[in-house]
Amino acid sequence: MMSFEETARAAVVERLYVRLADPQQAQHYIEADYEVWTKALSAYPGFLGKEILQGREDPALLVSIIYWNSWEEWKSIPGKDLEAIQQRFELALGDVPHTFAEEPPLQSILRCGPCQAQSRPVEQRVFRVDPALTQRFVEQDAAIWTDFLRRQPGFVAKEVWLSQDVPGEVTTVTYWRSMQDWEGVPVQKLIERAQLFEQAMGAGSVTMTADYKENQRVCVSRVGVALDKED
Repeated sequence: MMSFEETARAAVVERLYVRLADPQQAQHYIEADYEVWTKALSAYPGFLGKEILQGREDPALLVSIIYWNSWEEWKSIPGKDLEAIQQRFELALGDVPHTFAEEPPLQSILRCGPCQAQSRPVEQRVFRVDPALTQRFVEQDAAIWTDFLRRQPGFVAKEVWLSQDVPGEVTTVTYWRSMQDWEGVPVQKLIERAQLFEQAMGAGSVTMTADYKENQRVCVSRVGVALDKED
């Protein structure tokens, strides 16, 4: 499993959403993906790491997250190589019905590995903001939200990503030690933070969306500890 320091090197993150017909086959899919895709991609320049997240409320949903050093290195892999890897993956996977899916509405997702040795809830939110207010968003998010969250029991790390292709798209990713810790954050405190953030940004200037499109993003903020560190 990738550490927080390893993901910190990534300039581009690729996400693929897969829906299984039978969630009981998730572990087999994860193992086949690791043996074929992860090992194959690790041979290409720019590959930094790969992990799979599984839906907590929707266990049939799997999210592959691939970390790359640059957009150019990611897209430089020959199409014929990708086709050959996919063929090997299908042979290893066998009869496991699945389809590629759009990003689902906001939900909790668990970090997985080839053996699911460790799971952590991951909170991902995608926002739309006036491009002229992007820097203000990053600054106020750090001052109001990140500073508050990092002091909560079970907080592991938080990242903020800005799209290079969709002006005003901001993605925040927060890692928690457990669902109990995440859900244990006092609701009233969250409401107060939300009100402070809205006041700082201006009413109606920020919206949250599930409309996630593949595009180039750059990480502008990382706060936290190693994701593979045990408490």
